[in-house]
Amino acid sequence: MRDRNRTGLFVAVLITLLCAAPLHAQDDTTDNPLLRLLAYVPDTDIYREFISYGDLALWNASWGIDRIESVEALEQRSAASDLDVPATLLVLTRQTGAPNVLGPQYLLSDDLRGYSGIDLLNTDRFIEAGNPPEMLTVIETADSANVPAALAASGYDESALGEATLFSKGEDFEVNIQERDIPVVAQLAALNRVALLEDAVVIARATAIVEGALSAAAGETATLADDPVYRAGALAVSDPALTGDGALVGAMFMGQAEPLDLMQVLGSRATPEQIEALREALDVGVSVPVYDLAVFATRRRADDTQLVLALVFPAGIDAQAATDALLMRMKRYTSLRTNQPLIDLWAERGVEIEWGRSQEIGGLPVGLVSISARNPAFDEDENGRVNTYVFSWQDMIYTRDLGFMAVTTDD
Repeated sequence: MRDRNRTGLFVAVLITLLCAAPLHAQDDTTDNPLLRLLAYVPDTDIYREFISYGDLALWNASWGIDRIESVEALEQRSAASDLDVPATLLVLTRQTGAPNVLGPQYLLSDDLRGYSGIDLLNTDRFIEAGNPPEMLTVIETADSANVPAALAASGYDESALGEATLFSKGEDFEVNIQERDIPVVAQLAALNRVALLEDAVVIARATAIVEGALSAAAGETATLADDPVYRAGALAVSDPALTGDGALVGAMFMGQAEPLDLMQVLGSRATPEQIEALREALDVGVSVPVYDLAVFATRRRADDTQLVLALVFPAGIDAQAATDALLMRMKRYTSLRTNQPLIDLWAERGVEIEWGRSQEIGGLPVGLVSISARNPAFDEDENGRVNTYVFSWQDMIYTRDLGFMAVTTDD
């Protein structure tokens, strides 16, 4: 491998990253990290629309990567042309996601570790629910003991909040762009409240949001881990009996799907030809009925990555017929982003549809589709750039290129 200038490799990686953006086996919430963190999320409408989960520690273990523990270590290993650096910055972040409050964009520009005791590199796993300003973030980290001293040095006030220690700065939702020497994410109020429990760190913009998470985790209020729909979705993608062997490193939950408005999918500038083409692609003879939840999961296997899509339907729906319709649509769908047939686009990128089947979980019908994605070889092109591409659900979700999942009936 060619020698590289430390700054050149490190900055190039960051620039690329920033420009990219019936079941009983696992009913024990404690033994299922996804359900364990989902138990912090109150069962309210503001959190049902979108939830992101990632297990960074398991990702490193499943890839056999010696985890990069700090920014200093990142720079040192970058200087040595260690391929674990681009793997961490460009593959881990796509397969596990990253909490908004600890995004990779803050690794260089802000000393988050020094400010709060936590950054992306020492986050073991996380769940993030809702959208700003009500967003709730829960972090598990082996370095939680460093949080109190870091926050105290950053000017936080400390108080008791139930069984947690609450660290507060400013008023609820207060933005503080005048304090230039603190991280941007803190200036924007995302770190106003940090609650430390024995096994988790809860982060929000206001005390009431933290209180809601603590109350949920204590079993005092309903949580999404107990909601039959979200529990079924979580179990569907986390149980090897349903999905096959592999480490669950990431999952994104999207709430109830409504009947399709083609103009919403295509945008107001869509031509009549585009609308008709999408309508024809979706018309496969069998409708996809309204579903209550979609879960997009990423599982790292020995030789590739498995992408699992789970749709949780209301009781009484024929999930197998709906899954068959979804598979047919995938094979006929033209990407709204590239205007290529999706099946051809996936084939070019080492992505293949493996299977589709249904399962009843907790009395609810669930449709499951499994897709395999080729892992990056981390080889170099003629310009010395390292190949880190791996297909991710982010490619579809963040570009809203999910027309094949559209509900076409309200039956």
